[in-house]
Formats: sequence, structure tokens, C-alpha cells
Amino acid sequence: MKKAVALLTALVCLTAIPSSCGISQNDGTVSVNADLTTEEMLADYDCMWHIIESEWPYLTLAEKGGFFREQPIDWRQVRDAYRKQLEEPILFSEGRYAYNGRVLSHNEFFVAVCKDSISPFSSAGHLFVLDADWYFPDFSAFDYSDKSRAFYESLPKSEEPKNIGIDKEKGASLYHIGDTPVIKLSSFAMAYSDEVTAEVIKKIDDFCTQNIDSADFIIDIRGNSGGNSAIWQEGLRRILLSKDDDFKRLSGITEDAVPFYEGEGMTVVNLKDDERNVISPQVKERLLEAGLTHAVIGRFDKEMIYNGNLLKEEQIPPYNGNVWLLADGNVCSSAEMLVIFAKETGAATIVGNRTGGDGMALEGTPKINALPNSGLMFVCSRELPMNADGSYNPFSGTLPDVEVEKDGDALELCLELIKGK
Repeated sequence: MKKAVALLTALVCLTAIPSSCGISQNDGTVSVNADLTTEEMLADYDCMWHIIESEWPYLTLAEKGGFFREQPIDWRQVRDAYRKQLEEPILFSEGRYAYNGRVLSHNEFFVAVCKDSISPFSSAGHLFVLDADWYFPDFSAFDYSDKSRAFYESLPKSEEPKNIGIDKEKGASLYHIGDTPVIKLSSFAMAYSDEVTAEVIKKIDDFCTQNIDSADFIIDIRGNSGGNSAIWQEGLRRILLSKDDDFKRLSGITEDAVPFYEGEGMTVVNLKDDERNVISPQVKERLLEAGLTHAVIGRFDKEMIYNGNLLKEEQIPPYNGNVWLLADGNVCSSAEMLVIFAKETGAATIVGNRTGGDGMALEGTPKINALPNSGLMFVCSRELPMNADGSYNPFSGTLPDVEVEKDGDALELCLELIKGK
């Protein structure tokens, strides 16, 4: 468990390709402009989909419909259709391919096909390709191999990266409304370099320290779709460590994912052999409906969520005021993790609307794989996190403690609650 949760402060962990892909992994490098052969592209594509089929726990839900899309998705048909694009590409000119109205280089074409093949499933479950705009060479959590660096450096980046949260000034705004300090965190994706991460965390921590005697703190994460969880775990620790930071979480996993969790201090339960009813019947029924064979249960506490050594060194005193957390339907991933942490421990009162979900997996961070021939990386979570009522967290999210009425404003409601204490 400690091994998994130690990774929570980063976005992802790099994982070796399983031998079941049937591809030998050499430790050589490729030149910056090296083009993949058709055979290499197909092998990498097959390897990517092998991992998805083996470990990603959402495929049965995709086939049912009503989750990713209203209509069922035949994922095998999707997989095979895009593989055919790689088998029979449309050559535009030497080294250039025509694809979906664009002319792409060899490597760009491969990335585009991989991305499009999993795009029908991208609304939940942390499954996506890290394209050129996700290349952050100065962020140590992305443990790039030489091969991956060379591949990404061969790809052109867009002029306006889609990861708009990279602006740390827009990502973290600190101000007061009257005597109440407000921390607006519109993104945790503004710190994909170690230097910027430390700068943003210090900025938030200093603000918390300066206002530690305030009766209330407001943390506004509305619209925050996640990113680097270290932003809140370390930046907000002075005002979030005052409660009982101990709670359990449960996720559904595939049989192939079981070995990752064994020996990590977690409880792995075979759903069909659960004679002691470790898993509630309601949750078990929903996991079986999702086509899963196992569940994993783990416990989180402050030593795991935060750096235990840091706590012992600093001897952080408890904050005795009230923390208010503003959330909405756009909150997901590591921002959802903050909401769940606040809800489970009582560290904050959540005000707003039901969140978008997809947070607090026991693996710590979504798994990231580097494909053996190209070095292209893609994220593929092993877990389907569950809510206590048996609902799927990635689709149902988390209910706030105080819900805002239609057309209401969470900040205004929160200020009214503070005033009326």
C-alpha cells in the first residue's frame, strides 16, 4: 500500500510493458527523426490494446451503453477498424500520410490512430494517449526513456498547448473576501516541472501559514479536472490535517491486475469466493455487472496521503477553523481525490454540485505504459473506484455536503453559511 500511495504526489508512474505483449524490449535508443515501420506500428498498437483488454476494467460497461455513450460501443470493432488504418495507410507523399483531412508525418500518423482508437472511451477511467502536448521533459514524474524522449522530440507541438492549466498564475489565485482567505485552484495541471511544482506549493503553503488564525478557509476547485495531486497534498496540508485522516476505499479490478496489488498491504477479494461477505452485496452486484472478477480494498491515512517524514519534521499543529471546499461537475481525477479525502475525513465541508468522479484509486496514480518500439506512452488505469452506495465513482462522482440549487452559486452560498454560523 505504501508503495502505491507514495506515487500519489505525481500524476503517473511509468510501468514496463508486460511480456505477454510478445515483443522483445531492448534498451537501445532511436534517433530523433526515426520513422516506425508498419510492422513496428502494428506491434505497438496490438500491445497497447492487449494491455487495455487485460487490465482496463471498463470494457464491459462500454458494451452496455449509457456510461461512456448512450449507445453501446463494440470495442472490438473499434479496435480492428483503426488497426486497418495502420495496415492500409493513405500515402500523400514520401513519409507523409493523409488521415482525417490532415497530412501527417509517419510518427504523427501513428499517434493519431492510437488516440482515435481509444477516444470513444476517454470520458472516464483514465485511458488516453500522451501526445506531443503532454511532453514535459523537465518533470521528473514522467520517467522518460531515451526512446520515448527521441520519439516525442520528433513530433511537432501545437502552438497553443491544450493543457491550459500550465499557467501557474491562472491556476492558483489567492485572495480574501472580507476576512476570509480564498484559495482558487482552477487546475492542478500547472506544475509539470519540478521547479514550478515547488514554486506553486510554496505559494499556497505560505498563504495558509499567513492566514492560519482565520476562522474559515475557502478552497475553490470548481472546474478543476485534476493534474498533479502534490499541489493540494503539500500546499494545503496545514489546513487539512486537523481531522481523522483515516478511511477505506474499494475498487474493482480484472484478474490480470491482481498481482499488482498482492503484497502491498491491501486486501484482494475474489468476488465469486467471497463467502464472508467482505464486499457488500450491493457493491458486489455492480462489480459483477461490470464484468470484473476481483475487488481490492485499501486504507488511507495521513502518513500515506502526505509524506510521513515531512509531518514528523514539521510537527504541523492542527488548524482549528472551518475549511469549505467548493466543487462542481467538472471536478475529477486528482481534484476528485481531494473531494473524497475531505468527505471521508471531515477535513472540509463540501459545497456545490455532484462532482465528475474518477478519483482516489488505490493504485495511487493512473498506470502509464511506454510502448516498446515507439516509446509512445499511454495512460491506462487498472481500477474502477466504487462509492459506498454501490455506484461507480467515475460516472456518479461524489455528492456535496451542501448542494447548490439550480442557477445558484457555491461561493455565495458558502459565504452565507459562514455568516450564519
